[in-house]
Amino acid sequence: AGPEAYAGNRATWGLVRAQRHHWRGDTARARAWADTARLDLAQRLRAAPEDAQLHGLQGLALAYSGRTADAVAESERGVALVPVSQDAVQGAYLQQQRARAYLLVGERERALAVLERVLAVPFYVSGAWLRIDPSFAPLRGDPRFERLTAGR
Repeated sequence: AGPEAYAGNRATWGLVRAQRHHWRGDTARARAWADTARLDLAQRLRAAPEDAQLHGLQGLALAYSGRTADAVAESERGVALVPVSQDAVQGAYLQQQRARAYLLVGERERALAVLERVLAVPFYVSGAWLRIDPSFAPLRGDPRFERLTAGR
């Protein structure tokens, strides 16, 4: 399906495909699709520079593209714009995306620290969710992750 399956949103279209290729181990295709998303998100951010969700998604696109420092900066920008203390749902969602970006760029400990904070607030993500979400599969077997997700 093309971008029309995503209401014409090329960023979402690109991110879904980048994620799929990443899970399959095809980093070249993941980066190519992430660039599709990144370019669309850059355009959207020019029109709405204070949109926290766009910054969070741009962080993911940059992470899939292998741009570690830029990915971390964008993810952190999104979280700073809408902290959990201001909006528990949106803030926790942005933290979850931040954890995904950290994990994609190899920052396992930072991802786990963020996930601990996410699980501490009422939110739809639970330990059970994290155990089945393929985005967090690289953490499976890590004692800290196993403790974090046990019995939740």
